[in-house]
Amino acid sequence: MWPGIVFFFIAFFVSADAACDNKGNLSSETQRLRAELKLAEKPDIYFVFNLKDRKIYIKARGTLLRELRIIDLRYRGDYAAAKPFFLLEKSSFIKPGREKIKPGADQDGDKVEIDALELDDMPARYALSLEGGISISVTPETEGPVSGLCNIIYSAGRYISGPVIMVWNALRKKTFTSIDIVLNKKEAQALYWSFHEGNGSIIYPP
Repeated sequence: MWPGIVFFFIAFFVSADAACDNKGNLSSETQRLRAELKLAEKPDIYFVFNLKDRKIYIKARGTLLRELRIIDLRYRGDYAAAKPFFLLEKSSFIKPGREKIKPGADQDGDKVEIDALELDDMPARYALSLEGGISISVTPETEGPVSGLCNIIYSAGRYISGPVIMVWNALRKKTFTSIDIVLNKKEAQALYWSFHEGNGSIIYPP
């Protein structure tokens, strides 16, 4: 008799625990959907980092413009809150830029051609700094020895600096989240090209 009673209570508490977890997950999901709705009300492009499904969605007005597939990821630090995070800065070793033209360069009749920046001009290895102490590192999928070496060097820097920044923020009682993402090279360039300072994003943790 006693084993049956004990089993009943264990099953009861496990079920109650699961129900609470599901309720908490549902609440976070609802909050993120509400946060996305606020972003969708504006005409600006916004981004949904669904790390659980390993997808990045580029959207506008709630309409899906493009879907990017996350090949690999690493998540460290604090749990991302269920709210919009806006991009503060993009940083890369080599920033894309047009050739500078001096005023009056064509005064002698010389024809000046301005090259438009294309997708291939965008970096595929960079970092995105978001509000709330969130740092997203993007690297391209390894496609050869040179690409692999660059990824190793870049990742090593992140692995060294990440824990230091986390400890520093903990001492200052500030949150910090480090997310390392691997994308196809073209998709990494597309993300850099389309994600501008001030654009909003929603993050679904893995």
